[in-house]
Amino acid sequence: EEGYHFIADLVGLKVLADGEEIGTLKEVLSLPGNDVYVVKGKHAYMIPVVKEFVEEPDFDAGTVTVHLIEGMRTDEN
Repeated sequence: EEGYHFIADLVGLKVLADGEEIGTLKEVLSLPGNDVYVVKGKHAYMIPVVKEFVEEPDFDAGTVTVHLIEGMRTDEN
């Protein structure tokens, strides 16, 4: 169905923010409110899977584009 994807198809996609690669989607947490992408690269991120933060994955390019806000980077001081 449109807008739904298997987790196995998402894990391993490169994650882009502001046109730059920030890491790889390592895990999808299925939480009561919504799913959360766990992204690891130079930094670690937890990104809620809602339309404000996550665009539809581009499986042909092997990427998913996200919009980050303060607090999503989990290794910030």
